[in-house]
Amino acid sequence: MRLSEAFSLYESSIETTTAHEHGGKIKKYITFVGDVNISNERAFSYENLRNFIFDGTQKALGKYSAIKSFYEFTKVQIEHQSKNTVNFPIYRNDVRAFDSENNNSDESDVKEKGAVYLEKKFDFKQFFEDFYYEHLKNETAVKTIKAAISLGLTAGYDSGEMFFTRKPPSFTLNDIELIDNGVRVRNFNNASMVEWITVIGDFAKYIIEYYELRKSYISLPEREKNIFFIQIYDTYKLEFDNAIQDRKPYTVQLLVLYFLKYISKAINLERELNVKDLKSNMVLHSLYKSQGASLHQIIRTFGYPPFVQNAFEKYCSDSLDNGLYILFEDSHFFHSSPLEKEDNTLDAESSGETRAKQYLVNKQVRDSNAVKILKTEYDNICQICGEPLVPIEGLSYSEACHIHPLSEGGSDDKTNMLILCPNHHTIFDLGVITISPEDLKTIIHADNNHHSNIATLKIIKHQISSTNVRYHYSNIFLPLLRSLERN
Repeated sequence: MRLSEAFSLYESSIETTTAHEHGGKIKKYITFVGDVNISNERAFSYENLRNFIFDGTQKALGKYSAIKSFYEFTKVQIEHQSKNTVNFPIYRNDVRAFDSENNNSDESDVKEKGAVYLEKKFDFKQFFEDFYYEHLKNETAVKTIKAAISLGLTAGYDSGEMFFTRKPPSFTLNDIELIDNGVRVRNFNNASMVEWITVIGDFAKYIIEYYELRKSYISLPEREKNIFFIQIYDTYKLEFDNAIQDRKPYTVQLLVLYFLKYISKAINLERELNVKDLKSNMVLHSLYKSQGASLHQIIRTFGYPPFVQNAFEKYCSDSLDNGLYILFEDSHFFHSSPLEKEDNTLDAESSGETRAKQYLVNKQVRDSNAVKILKTEYDNICQICGEPLVPIEGLSYSEACHIHPLSEGGSDDKTNMLILCPNHHTIFDLGVITISPEDLKTIIHADNNHHSNIATLKIIKHQISSTNVRYHYSNIFLPLLRSLERN
């Protein structure tokens, strides 16, 4: 008997309301596995059941209830198995946990202030110590977890990028490239100016170990063939600590969440870490290690979404007692690995000859008197967006942007300065925006359709030089515009 025939019997035998409620989901399941004979291994294999229920397109609990009902009807009413011996392979608790996590991920960045921040001197190598993984007794699962944590701590990936939630994940095999000393992975942040993120050192090693293993799995369902994180570990051989949870983690997402719970308890955290906490700590600890100097590159890489904003506020609050000095050294390379030593070199044991580009941070306040006076005059509010960077009473921060760059012969005079937030400072320096040389107040954006194009400066309290503005327009903005038009 084929599944479609079993379903016809199910519809005629089960209460009408139940059959109507479950019917659509069961039909989708039959389409998913094919209309095979009910005795065929594919009909109710664990792999097919898991992939269908946890594919992220609908609430998993609804699909679980429908397929479980059909499964039990087929086994008991058609195959005449004893009801006491029929056990549906998927557990309800895992389904509820999956739905709960996906509901939380839908609120991405709305409640980032609830992030679990790790102490300033936290050693991120603890996340990768082998003795924390030994209880799993599954090397493939270990490589999966280490790769996911590495991507969270370097590329800022969240559940939506890595795992099946309500839709397929963003991260695929096409979004990673091996390079001589590490990997490049695609940046999925909409506000970013950087398409790819370079990962080197131990983090790259963990990502590559999983990637090489993942590429060897080619006989997969069509919808999984290009997905980076799939369940390639044997769940039945996976061990777990039932003091952490009472069911095995049956999906990659639940596996990573389980381990974050496990290590949170092992290192005595007051609250359990979640996947989204990885990117929050990536930003915070990058700021700690650079004494704030990495903020410019963080914003260039990730924009200024709530997880960056809240980590920066946390950094500012932690730094107030010691004085807050935030300095920037321009660089086209951003490396966010908290595995770096304090001198910004990577552990030679893990990286061989690999060295991250050095950032030399001047520990003295670089602002001239003119800059300090101008910042005070604008109350550290950005002239372009009209907003303070840190919306905390008594705490403010802005940057003096030199219209004609100092490195190109510009003067350190207030007529050559705009007071901007780091985000607008970055895109002004890149030439994405400029000021009209005609009226010295109209903003011109490289994208004619951008909302800020032809807007005007929100605040004007000092006179800027038309010569400096024309230099920026002619030598920085126009060359970028021409290169974009060629592409």
